[in-house]
Amino acid sequence: MAINNVIFDLGAVCLTWDPHRVIEEVSSDQSVQKQLRQDVFGHPDWLSMDDGSLAETTARKRFIKRTDLEEETIDQALYLAKEILQEIPSTMFLIDQLHEAGMPLYCLSNMSRETFQYISHKPFLKVFRGRVISGFEGTRKPFDDIYECILNRYDLIPSETLFIDDSKDNIDAANNIGINTVWFNDSKIAYQEIRDIMQLRP
Repeated sequence: MAINNVIFDLGAVCLTWDPHRVIEEVSSDQSVQKQLRQDVFGHPDWLSMDDGSLAETTARKRFIKRTDLEEETIDQALYLAKEILQEIPSTMFLIDQLHEAGMPLYCLSNMSRETFQYISHKPFLKVFRGRVISGFEGTRKPFDDIYECILNRYDLIPSETLFIDDSKDNIDAANNIGINTVWFNDSKIAYQEIRDIMQLRP
């Protein structure tokens, strides 16, 4: 397998992402946690923010109307959902290794416009030669068109491309169009698999 490009997902691969932790930090009340889980993070409106069809300001109003939660609770949840996105050191080390080796790097992420704008200052993002963020594209993983978007936009050949993502659905969709993949469900195993494929030192 000759890999000439690597595409990284962002949340839970490059950046910490744990909605359960966000919910627990917002409130210890189980009733509040249930509403946040079902009517905010688990609601289709969250996916609509990801694909750019729903602005966060509109989603916020819907979250407030749909639940009996205080506005401050919704605002805190939306803020912490962005603030929790912090660099994962082991992935940053891997990205540095690949970048120093001259490997072209890209990112493909399901993320709202507002969230990406919040994290866009992070230095590691500068190493990516191209970025496809769902909130700006009107679609999201695991739909084929977002994979075709990054392949066509940056002239990437699927069989020469490695895609790293924590979602099995996203991995399966990439495999179906011929992209090589590493499922980032167990980071220790995934890091080793990536290093084996890319012939990197530990």
